[in-house]
Amino acid sequence: MSEPSILSRAAEPADIDAAYRLFLGRPAEPQAIDIRAGDDLEALVRDLLGSEEFAVRIRDSLIAGRKDVFVADFTPDAAALAVWAAGRLRLTGATRAALTAARDWSSVLGAVLADPNLRAGYRWAKWAPGVEGLAAALGFGGSPGRSEVIGVVEHMDPDGVSGWVLNRVDPAELLRVEVLADGRFLAAGRTGAFRRDIQEAHGGPGRYGFHIQIALGDRAGPVRLEVRESRSGAALGAAEVSVDPAARLDLLDDIGAELAAVKRALARVEALLPKARRLASFSLRNWDAYWRAFRPAAAPSRGAPPEKPAELRGSLVLAASGDPGRLDRALASILSQADGAWDLAVVAPSAAADAVRAVVERRAKASDMPVRLLPGPASEAERLNRAARLASAGWLVFLDEGLLAPDALDRLAKAMRRPGAGLGYADGDRLIGSPPEEFHADPQLRPDFDPDLLAQEDYLGALVAVRRDLFEAVGGFDQARAPAHRHDLWLRLSEALPANAVTHIGAVLHHGFEPPWADAVATAACAQAHLDRTGRPGTAEPHRDLLGPSRPGAARVRPSGLQAVRARVLIPTRDHFDLLEACLDGLEKTRASNAAQFDIVVVDNDSDPAVAAAAFPGLAENHTFTVVTSPGAFNWAAICNAAAAPGDEDVLIFLNNDTVALGPAWCDALCALAMREDVGAVGARLLYPDGSLQHAGMVIARDGWPLHEGVGLPASDGGYLGRHTLTHACVAVTGACLATRRAVFTELDGFDEAAFAIAFADVDYCMRARARGLKVLYAPDAAFHHLEGASRGLDDTAPKAALFSVEAAAFRARWGTALDLDPFYNPHFERFAPPFTRLAPPPAL
Repeated sequence: MSEPSILSRAAEPADIDAAYRLFLGRPAEPQAIDIRAGDDLEALVRDLLGSEEFAVRIRDSLIAGRKDVFVADFTPDAAALAVWAAGRLRLTGATRAALTAARDWSSVLGAVLADPNLRAGYRWAKWAPGVEGLAAALGFGGSPGRSEVIGVVEHMDPDGVSGWVLNRVDPAELLRVEVLADGRFLAAGRTGAFRRDIQEAHGGPGRYGFHIQIALGDRAGPVRLEVRESRSGAALGAAEVSVDPAARLDLLDDIGAELAAVKRALARVEALLPKARRLASFSLRNWDAYWRAFRPAAAPSRGAPPEKPAELRGSLVLAASGDPGRLDRALASILSQADGAWDLAVVAPSAAADAVRAVVERRAKASDMPVRLLPGPASEAERLNRAARLASAGWLVFLDEGLLAPDALDRLAKAMRRPGAGLGYADGDRLIGSPPEEFHADPQLRPDFDPDLLAQEDYLGALVAVRRDLFEAVGGFDQARAPAHRHDLWLRLSEALPANAVTHIGAVLHHGFEPPWADAVATAACAQAHLDRTGRPGTAEPHRDLLGPSRPGAARVRPSGLQAVRARVLIPTRDHFDLLEACLDGLEKTRASNAAQFDIVVVDNDSDPAVAAAAFPGLAENHTFTVVTSPGAFNWAAICNAAAAPGDEDVLIFLNNDTVALGPAWCDALCALAMREDVGAVGARLLYPDGSLQHAGMVIARDGWPLHEGVGLPASDGGYLGRHTLTHACVAVTGACLATRRAVFTELDGFDEAAFAIAFADVDYCMRARARGLKVLYAPDAAFHHLEGASRGLDDTAPKAALFSVEAAAFRARWGTALDLDPFYNPHFERFAPPFTRLAPPPAL
């Protein structure tokens, strides 16, 4: 029986626009139509449903009851969308009947999302629970039905069975596999072994392999073994195996076997520890259960509030929405923590003053914290400035209406009193629904301070502390920047402060009532002003991602002024001239799209002389490049060092020969960042041939191991908090595409070719750059296809595995405790799991 799915056919321009209108509630941009024309229709729909824009602006908004999901000046034609869906998507007859009766856009969307055929073909199941919830919220039932389990037994003998199996509805699920002998249960085990080949074919985390040891005892003759997935009963394989009676072993052999078994058992126990920790953790999608399991205790009762000097006190400025019920809950969460270090001002538009006055007065009478209501003009910026002028404390804390964690003010006070602190922010989440059905969602688990990320969006959140003298020095909020006046102020403060004066409190201190909405046009204007003030040439515009839907409310910066920049692209190669030709083709086709000039140097490492003699002249007919030789055993670091040594180019770009450029302005994207004096290395966005992500920067995860972020996710997946689509700081980037200023490369003495011949030279280089106070940045607009390992094999395969282990040990020995903490990987996340997927117990502060 064939799997039902979305019709697999080429998407025409009308299909692309209709899909955007149905699933994103807006027309497709002309650029998106040009890029996606001819793509598989199934892949297009999957990408849209897997995008952050769908999750935030459509799914979460509709589930929460918001209706303002459409872009300006757009009203969807429900009847036309129903006709398109019925004709172009393989839907059940019941769904087609429902579409004929649909009278509005949400009815069409709900019917399509509830269709079981669409669910079965929905390969990127990460978002499936949310899609089901949205369908239910729109009045359409249905569930994905039985799990889609696929797998196969690859080896079977009297000692064990092995193979792989996965649930396509939830690829992260670890499955139980049973072995039956002549129809009776014999043994069981779970998946968990990493299978790169299956991950590349099906996406997901890749932990799909299994091996189950079996013991058939003293049975003689053939035994029929059957292997199946336990819950679904899906058959994975069956065969007859012949069993010979085990011969008696002498005592010495028995002792040797027992010792070997003990060693294997210890190895298995050690290997299971990280798995057990991961399985015991909460999924990021199960945030409400996580928060309830680890919620902070209620604040202790307080006696008479002690008076404190102004520099140690904080003034809270709460922006009220005009909803008395919400304001009452917000005030209760603040005033329960009252002590002599705090006072509170509630600001509201004059028109809302009567609605909130009674709430403020009632709560103020029952609290020791000074509280006052400050109604004011319609401009929020003016109201906030007025509250700041009337405050007398040394710190100002601006917060949106929401609930404070019970220990929020204590943690804020501790952070604000840190020597040199000037600006502080914390993590947060959102409350959805109404008590008692209210639940926590949308966790905003932020990185430590990242000015480049802040330049693109206001990621600091709804609870921000500012030292009063700094607030006054930069002039407070600028109402001309509304509605992005807060973002504008944080940018101006960041320009006046060293990075170590900005404190990130790694705890969820604020639970907002509303999602964090931002206006992309206003954000871009703030970003442009920031670029102008800091002297960085470029144009800021509303965010549009190169490979998928936009990051809502964010800005994108297009660099400029790079005409005088010269770069050298260094491509190590050995044979594989078909890969090299594709790589050179991609670079040559993009020359005119880049203002920065680049020369190409191919570094030949012992290619077959006869093949090379025939290949290079042919390549030179259509490509401009220079060939240099680097003979000897493969040593990536030494090859790159030798090729980079002579020259006067501004930027060195190290590029694998198994890459193909996707983004037209890749060189400008890399050079614009690499040329900055505060930057040491820049990396690119890399995709597998099937379009899934291979690299979006690195995080320090389990055992101090650097892991690629985003592996296996669709290219259109924006990543947690949009990280895949935004320039951001990270601990390291891969050398498959790494840009660095020649001056930095010289200062760091290049790559360490003595310690790291095949692996870790790129990560070590990034670590040394960061140790010198330089940033490592990820540039999403520099995008390449990457056939990882295609030209020289993977580092964890024989015969390289032994050398890889030696280099891994050397890397850990060199960097030691520096690998214990990744400042850009929030400590709430579990290090023994794929990045940004599972939650560890909250960090102790």
